[in-house]
Amino acid sequence: MAKFTDLTPIAGSSMTTGHVFAVSTSTDTFQLSLDALEQSFTGLTAKDTNGISFIGNTVPSGVTVGDNGFVGIDNTNPTFSLHVGDYGGATNPEFRITGSTTARTVKSTIAASGIYWQAAKKANDTDYYLQVSEHDAAYTGVVNIDKDGNFGIFDGGEDLSNKFYVSGGDVKFQSGVSGIIFDPGYAEIKTSTAGDILNFNKTNTDDVVLGNDILYVVNNTSSPSVGIGTNSPSFPLEVQGGSEQTIINMQNLSTSRSRLRISNSSNAAFMLLQNGLFGVGSASSAVSSSLIYDTVSNKLGLGTTAPSNKIHVFSSAENRLTNFEGKASSVSEVFQTNNFNNDEVTYTGPRHTLYTFGRSVGTGPSFTANQSKWGIGLYDDGVGTTYDDVFVFRVDANTTDSSIKAELDRDGNFDIKGSYTTSNSYSKGKFVQSYHTRCVSSDLYINPFSESSATSANVSSSTENPFAVAPFAGEIKKIKIITADTDLTDFTAGARFEISVVNASSGGVNEQLNSFNSIASSAPTSLPSNGVVAQFALKGVSGAGTVYSFESFSGSAAFTEGQLVQYRISQVNGAATDINSTIMSTVSFTID
Repeated sequence: MAKFTDLTPIAGSSMTTGHVFAVSTSTDTFQLSLDALEQSFTGLTAKDTNGISFIGNTVPSGVTVGDNGFVGIDNTNPTFSLHVGDYGGATNPEFRITGSTTARTVKSTIAASGIYWQAAKKANDTDYYLQVSEHDAAYTGVVNIDKDGNFGIFDGGEDLSNKFYVSGGDVKFQSGVSGIIFDPGYAEIKTSTAGDILNFNKTNTDDVVLGNDILYVVNNTSSPSVGIGTNSPSFPLEVQGGSEQTIINMQNLSTSRSRLRISNSSNAAFMLLQNGLFGVGSASSAVSSSLIYDTVSNKLGLGTTAPSNKIHVFSSAENRLTNFEGKASSVSEVFQTNNFNNDEVTYTGPRHTLYTFGRSVGTGPSFTANQSKWGIGLYDDGVGTTYDDVFVFRVDANTTDSSIKAELDRDGNFDIKGSYTTSNSYSKGKFVQSYHTRCVSSDLYINPFSESSATSANVSSSTENPFAVAPFAGEIKKIKIITADTDLTDFTAGARFEISVVNASSGGVNEQLNSFNSIASSAPTSLPSNGVVAQFALKGVSGAGTVYSFESFSGSAAFTEGQLVQYRISQVNGAATDINSTIMSTVSFTID
């Protein structure tokens, strides 16, 4: 059989009923007569090089098969395998595949390289599907559109309930090398390229909200803030919790260290939890932290990473470790509650409230452990009411009665190193008393313990008077001399001050200090043996109106209870000084 293209072209006007048009070359019997063609078409043209066209008379359009094998519908010059035109106008062009019943599945398929793309309207289904198959086998849904305009990218197994629905994988929006990925597998929004930054509302000033005001970002470039649990944060970060007891929980997977850094433009600080130690410091290690709380032993250390007490303060540089200061109130106090036993009903033991002071023992690099040396506070020995509410001073690291060196009761009784009793009508211990007396130029002998400013009230030129009976054992600690005289010849020539202590004699009308009967030698080099226990030269007194203090004596100015004590101020020859002066003395007594 000859090829259709090899046939001699015949014009439609020259055709007769005997001419035929070959529809198929499979057999010679598949032929279409002109009479049959004229039942639907009034014109038929077969051309030599442009192919064959079926053109209607009413609407000059139809189907054209080009010599190149392209088919045109409503297009007499097809340039594609199937080329549909719009010759009929905007209201007429249409490509339609219609099922005869609602149960009919209607499909159109495109295939290439073994891949088949199929657009289908399934039976008894109002949705439109785009499906794909490899080698025209089982088809998998890719795109689905329902009658409400909802668009889905998925396998068609779910009902569309959103305008845009994606199932089965990631969604990526790409521009250049950067993009955004929506990963439903992890419920994640992320960048498609490493190093990219995911921004929310970067180019706008509107706030960003996640959840029902759960996370609220105030997008203000001058004062940005983030609120958690609040939509009006007053700080760069504000967290408001609900009924939860824990507001913020920060945790990492490390069992040895967790840290939080806080910094400004010039300094950085760290808060960290490391091996049971909660620390605050300038470095990211508990070893260099300034503040340590031991979460295991419940001890707080300041300046030490190994607190040995509930509060442990250490410094290798500062001598003053603590300073408690209050300026906003008229009362500043350091307060400590009493310590007690859990069994307050039957417990009768000690209830001390003591502050203890200690120091290291040893020298150089061989320091031993710190040892308690002094303690102050309330003391209770747990025996009766002997020490109830007594403020004590004690030594060493114990609370025994023997360690107590001083007690002060609520009645004002003060006992220094004595056996404290509640029947005391006076204080015990070591006290310092100051006395002063007026001495005129003719006086030699001074009563140390009879304080008076009257002229010659407790001074005399007599060897028998005046003198004092020591009420308690003690010692002369300091002598001060002041004079208004301008002529200090006797002082500058080498006057001297003598302290005499003798036992009282008996049987006479007056007790006397025989020690002063003898004339002092000129510029003596040693003390006499007749009662003078201490002396010093007055050569340093050179100006009137100045207070001169003498604390360095030749000898020991100590005395016992009941001894007679007397001062003598004289020239080197034993005569009185021609100078009016005031003698002030500081005396310590020990009352036991």
